[in-house]
Amino acid sequence: MHVAVVSLARLIVITLLSCLAGWGTRVSRRKQARRDEYITSHPELPPEIKSAIKSGRLRIGMTKEQVLASWGPPGNTSTANDQIRETWIYQRFLARGRRSFCAYLYFEKDRLLYWKSVE
Repeated sequence: MHVAVVSLARLIVITLLSCLAGWGTRVSRRKQARRDEYITSHPELPPEIKSAIKSGRLRIGMTKEQVLASWGPPGNTSTANDQIRETWIYQRFLARGRRSFCAYLYFEKDRLLYWKSVE
């Protein structure tokens, strides 16, 4: 009886881990599909911007639209009183709610000025 319970628990854990691993792969595929679709629909993009979007990286001077194509939507945004400057905040969490990654992207007039990452 005890062996059957332990075996069942192991099977459940393995199944859950497999599902989670598959979910991460689907998310990655969706991200890559979004990036590829954007690049295909914008043939006028400079090669360095295309390369950055395709690999999920940022480049100074990217538009907000290009950053969305590369990284997806931010978790939070804030706009300065002058309505010209905007900050986007990206956060990724580990298990138990611990933050593993946080990035602050700073835009002015629709262009990425700089960003800071905190891990």
